[in-house]
Amino acid sequence: DSLSSGLKLTLDALVGVNTSLKAAASKTREDRMRAAGEELKVLVGEHPVVRTHPETGRKALFVNVGHTERFKGWTEEESRSLLEFLFAHQVRPEFTCRFRWQPGSLAFWDNRCTQHNPVNDYHGHRRVMHRVTLAGDEVEVPVGIESPEAAVVARSRRSAEEGEEGDRAVVGDEDLPE
Repeated sequence: DSLSSGLKLTLDALVGVNTSLKAAASKTREDRMRAAGEELKVLVGEHPVVRTHPETGRKALFVNVGHTERFKGWTEEESRSLLEFLFAHQVRPEFTCRFRWQPGSLAFWDNRCTQHNPVNDYHGHRRVMHRVTLAGDEVEVPVGIESPEAAVVARSRRSAEEGEEGDRAVVGDEDLPE
């Protein structure tokens, strides 16, 4: 909601390229695979940078510092500035919720519109976490868009026809397929 209309239109046209090669994001998975004697494989996935929540209809950024490497059709160098801006934007204090853990605490979030941004502030304490991932909807990928410029024009026309820009959430998260 807080991004400019021009940036929203630009982001609507982009597809993110995500990879398990980003060391910090894949280290735990790779450690588990090595321990099990499994062959390490690089996971790569592509999806729109902005996705619409299937239940609320709100828009959310669908990139994260742990996996998003670049934009499709862009080099890493060309993508770097915009991605760094988006990563920093996602963790601004006004967009975050600081969960205070207590014995027996349980936290849930919807990865379709929320990004988990853990803070390692429990040094000296044991942390036990169980992750549950529910099978859900598939991310809608724009079809028939030949270039980012065409996507911006198509989105602008739809917005004008609908008489609105639509709502946007600011944070997003994704998981690479395993």
